Amino acid sequence: MMASFGLADSIRSEYGPCCLDDTYAEAGCRIDVSGFDASALTTVHGDRNQKCPRHGVSGGLCDRLIFGRLSEDFICAAEIKGGKNPEAPKAIRQIQGGLDLARSMLQNRPVERWYPLLFFSGRMRGSDLRALQTARVSYGGKKKLVDRIDCGSSLLNYLNRQR
Repeated sequence: MMASFGLADSIRSEYGPCCLDDTYAEAGCRIDVSGFDASALTTVHGDRNQKCPRHGVSGGLCDRLIFGRLSEDFICAAEIKGGKNPEAPKAIRQIQGGLDLARSMLQNRPVERWYPLLFFSGRMRGSDLRALQTARVSYGGKKKLVDRIDCGSSLLNYLNRQR
């Protein structure tokens, strides 16, 4: 089990009950967060954030913005897509919206470990595949492609493979 400190705690204390959530599922698709201590992650729920009078932002946001720490602080901007159509271009815009929100929340603090993630199981149309292979998102002046991960996959296993 991972202990929580640092980045996740600072977000938790500032954003409290209006924006945070500890669920990781949308429309039949979920992120497996087993292996993390319950307090090791602080997660902003995109829809709840948009509705929060104190912190809400306009524009598209990813479903979950996950702050945590393994050997270093990390951020995951995760769009969770159940159903048959991931609408990759829209999902990529929402993930970028989440990364922009994270940058704002952290007052432009650099975070080396950041991951743009699309959780989706099933076949993708050619246009969605092309979008994932070409459209980049950015954080802190660095750009990355969005990683597609199957629904139900372990976030901890994914993060361990990235180090």
